[in-house]
Amino acid sequence: MKSTSRLNISGVNVWRAAVACAWGLALALGFALAVAFAETRKGRAAPRVLKRGRIVYRANCARCHGGDGKGWSALGEKLGVPNLTDAVWQSRRDDARLRKSVAGGLGNMPPFAGKLTRAEIAAAVAYVRTLKKPPE
Repeated sequence: MKSTSRLNISGVNVWRAAVACAWGLALALGFALAVAFAETRKGRAAPRVLKRGRIVYRANCARCHGGDGKGWSALGEKLGVPNLTDAVWQSRRDDARLRKSVAGGLGNMPPFAGKLTRAEIAAAVAYVRTLKKPPE
């Protein structure tokens, strides 16, 4: 009997099917990430990314940072969370830094990498950018 690493079941090459499936999943993941990181010409995220970001924010961030991002919740004040609407605070942090902080945790904030996908974290960061108020 001939030994091979490729199995054929009912004329279907399982190895090729598995590779095609892996490529399909990789392309789907790449597309999802591209959508999450997509920005328009004016530097604003796509509406569907912001909608997803708002959902992620409300479910995971608002408890401490408050629904409006100002951190005036009871828990937020106790933990001393930053005011996410502060233009100066936002200007000192790029998106990569915010994504890293959310994924890995920072100070009293727990890491969300095990709970949220990279696309969800990116969407939440994009949403947080919309909370910025102009300097007074």
